[in-house]
Amino acid sequence: MRRGIGIIVALTLGWVLFSGAGTASATTYVSLTFDDGNADQLPAVQMLEDHGMEGTFFIIPGRVDRPNSPYMTWAQVQAIYDAGNEIGGHTRDHVNLMDPMLTDAQVQDQICGGRQDLLDRGYPQVSFAYPFGDHDVRSEGFVQSCGYLTGRRVSGLGGEGEPKADTIPPEDQWLVRTRGSVDVNDTLPEIEDWITDAEAVDAGNGSADAWFTLVFHHLCDPTVGTDCSDPNGVDDQYITPQDFETLLDFLQAHQPATLVRPMAQVMDPIPPSSQISCNGTTCQPSAYGNPASVTFSANDTGGSGISGVRGIRYTTDGSTPNGSSPLYVPGTSAPVGVGSTTTIRFRGEDNARNLESTVHSQTIEIAATGGGSVLGAFASSKSLRNATTRLTLEVTGPGELSVKGAKIKPASASVREAGRVTLVIKASKAGRKVLRRRGKIVVPVRVTFTPITGSSSTRRFDLKLLLKRRHHD
Repeated sequence: MRRGIGIIVALTLGWVLFSGAGTASATTYVSLTFDDGNADQLPAVQMLEDHGMEGTFFIIPGRVDRPNSPYMTWAQVQAIYDAGNEIGGHTRDHVNLMDPMLTDAQVQDQICGGRQDLLDRGYPQVSFAYPFGDHDVRSEGFVQSCGYLTGRRVSGLGGEGEPKADTIPPEDQWLVRTRGSVDVNDTLPEIEDWITDAEAVDAGNGSADAWFTLVFHHLCDPTVGTDCSDPNGVDDQYITPQDFETLLDFLQAHQPATLVRPMAQVMDPIPPSSQISCNGTTCQPSAYGNPASVTFSANDTGGSGISGVRGIRYTTDGSTPNGSSPLYVPGTSAPVGVGSTTTIRFRGEDNARNLESTVHSQTIEIAATGGGSVLGAFASSKSLRNATTRLTLEVTGPGELSVKGAKIKPASASVREAGRVTLVIKASKAGRKVLRRRGKIVVPVRVTFTPITGSSSTRRFDLKLLLKRRHHD
């Protein structure tokens, strides 16, 4: 149930091939992980961003958005993700997975169900952390079978007879080792020494990389009146914000020999490769006589593990696609319609949030046919405040543009000439009800363009609506 020999051999070989393609010098990778979704961890997000770093935050879906609780809201979890950090799984309700009273179905529900809860909110699931660090063969097996790439424990490094750093790939990917949860007795010089020890291990490994993972529960300072108690009854598991920022300064000074990476990117450091098709085949260099239907595909080769393709980021306005550009998901997203000559730029993204380094560019030429105006390419969409999204499309002439769909209010605009048309899409009463509960929804909409001459054309797009509220000082 835990793992097959063939799987481990294949993953290990993938990493060896990747490492051999790089430089001969070894790198120490440090993963900064945060457990339980405690709200006092939020200051770490800005500190990480200021240092150009990302961490892994393990979230318990059943505790998010609890009123009058010390846990984060879904809006805060989204802000953490938007800052580039990984959102990992930590079971649905933070149960002890070794509890003999739990049935196999209950353990599976906690691991797989909690993973699905996070996937439903748009957070790719690659890394898992065992609550309390407790694990057994049964829980490790479900972590694997539910689709995670790693399971993180809360021990295994630095003790008597234990190594100072883990390997890449780890000796056991379902039991990634750590130094334990940082607590009040761990001074900043001691934590820095742990990292120095890991770097020394790395230096002795030749070209092999090393992995050192830290576990944090709270960022707080009792000397200024902050409550540093733990909701699970395990008190004193904290580091002060001042010491945490000093630790990031220490890690920054050790770059590039030591790099801070989320757990998912240590396991899968290789971005996917993407391709484009027009009307189901290779895009032709000559002009199309009619609007073209564009689709994308991608392949993810991974590293010590394969996180899988999340989608392809693309733009139609000449800009470089990034993590906030429209996301095309193969097998889910509708084709991108191109009704006028357009240059599409695109790059793949995997579930470890690696963006393809190569930005591909494809110009699709549409010949003028004189057959009336048509609905052109999807240009962009941007989520605004108060459950609204700005949708920009292109049309090739005058007519009427309308948008309809479930959970949104119908919108329309009269078009006087060819070019870009922007509509503001607002959530309906039903949509706002869902947003108040979820914070984010993806809505399929139908866009219809009725030209002054010629036949109307309709396309389907997936729009993301967020519940953003304006905050006042």
